Amino acid sequence: MAIIEELRDAMENCEYSYREIGRQIGVDHALLTRFAKGAKSLSLETADKLAEFLGLQLK
Repeated sequence: MAIIEELRDAMENCEYSYREIGRQIGVDHALLTRFAKGAKSLSLETADKLAEFLGLQLK
């Protein structure tokens, strides 16, 4: 599975809202919403923060 798919799946199955995830990692929740819908990509830094929050390791 691609990293993007892993991140999207983990976000969808996470107990936290996109707003709470964004607050925790310091990004706008609207960016996370657009990413989840496939309309926006993430910077490597943001993807790394998101992966860490979700307990994933980027490889």
